[in-house]
Amino acid sequence: MTCPDFTLAKTGRRGIGVIQAYSGLDYPLIAPSADVQYLIADFYLTVEADALPAFPLRIKHLYNLGCIENTPAADFPAATNTAGIVVVDANDAVVFDSIAAPADYTTKSWGSDYQIHEWITGGTVCRMLVYQTWPAEDDDKRNYNKYLTPQNATLDARSIYVMPKRVKTLCVRNRNVRSAPTPGAFIFRNNYNTTLSAGAATTTAFSALTPITINAAAGSGAGKYPCLDYIPADHKVINKINGVSGINGDFLLSANDCLWARRATTYLNGVVTPQANAQLQFGADCKPCCACSDFVTTATYMNYVRDRYKLIGTRAEEVRARHEDNIRRWNDYRLCSLQTPLRLIFVPQRCPYMDVVLMLCNPCQSCLPASELTLTINFFGDVIPAGESVTADVVCGHTAMYSANSNGLATSIVANGLSYSTAFPQIQPGDSAYVKFRLKFSLKAAYNIRGHLTGTLISTGMPITTDCEQTAASPAQAETTQMLYCDDVGHTEMPC
Repeated sequence: MTCPDFTLAKTGRRGIGVIQAYSGLDYPLIAPSADVQYLIADFYLTVEADALPAFPLRIKHLYNLGCIENTPAADFPAATNTAGIVVVDANDAVVFDSIAAPADYTTKSWGSDYQIHEWITGGTVCRMLVYQTWPAEDDDKRNYNKYLTPQNATLDARSIYVMPKRVKTLCVRNRNVRSAPTPGAFIFRNNYNTTLSAGAATTTAFSALTPITINAAAGSGAGKYPCLDYIPADHKVINKINGVSGINGDFLLSANDCLWARRATTYLNGVVTPQANAQLQFGADCKPCCACSDFVTTATYMNYVRDRYKLIGTRAEEVRARHEDNIRRWNDYRLCSLQTPLRLIFVPQRCPYMDVVLMLCNPCQSCLPASELTLTINFFGDVIPAGESVTADVVCGHTAMYSANSNGLATSIVANGLSYSTAFPQIQPGDSAYVKFRLKFSLKAAYNIRGHLTGTLISTGMPITTDCEQTAASPAQAETTQMLYCDDVGHTEMPC
């Protein structure tokens, strides 16, 4: 197969999902090898909670996602699907296989920058989002092998979804006899004196819940249980008492200790005669049940309850002390926020790129007027040749503002040598806003970049200060230092 020309786009190789403004481009992989780096944009795999594999998981094989014809590895499985993947655990046991094992496979484009691949085998789902385009300024464009066995493709734990425990089989028990577990669909139906009714289905924490009401009423459902034909309809026959049946229909009831049970009698002419009906009288000749030991037990229990309330009071005092400590620490954090309204963040990307985030917070109780933030950078390191001038250009397509009224709104960066300025809107009390952009440096080497951030109010030209009162406060500023992800020969060197 001949590889086509690279497809270029401003949004090429732009991360989604977990990859945000402050992250690198390797998710969902951790420190991937060069043979698979920049190929996968997102990943999703389900595993069962009752049979968890040994973490971390890794991609062992990828089939037909690249265009370079190559000889597969010796243990590469024979392909039965158009495209596939093999995921193994830390013990090299196969967790998911859609190359050799039959799988329900679908794929479709997501815009022009991504391609979605999905495999379903049984109850396991695997989805993978693959990059399709490259940014024009990227120096690491590459093609990938058709039979790809990455040297290192360890998966980030956030890309693995553990399925919650749930009912997958049912069995029926009749006294001591129980059927084998049976999967699939089940139908519950009414029977004698019972009515089943299903309520509205709901979903909570990815679990589908359908309440079933069991109403046991005489004659409901399939009707009353059919009795034997020889028993008259107006007779009620007692067959068991508390689950115990009599002998030939007879029951012998007796009492012990201070209780008694006897047949009702009549007294006539000095003669006691038992009544002819089946009535039975129960009574008791018991003494008072509360002895001295009972009062001792009660007093002991009251002391136990008192000790528990004392423990609750002690814990309440501890909670109060902790709450007061939290108030003190909150006031300390608030004072720290008032003193540092500016934030500066450097996030190295592939050599020689660096993402920059300029953040402005308003911890005060009044609005912060429109302002302008200015970043000044300089360099230091032994690898910079003497007398050489290092420059940094703003990369198009990576500049956006995020605030309460905008989410990724395009904005502009005014560059003046190694100084970069941008305007911020008015910020409400307690809100914040930030601008992110990307710089490309002219020298590919391992050297440090130091940034210094200040801000001024556009309406007055006065500096943004570290105190809401704006009286005797000093100008706010922020500094940070970061090294490029470059080695001594100009190649990308990502940290472990």
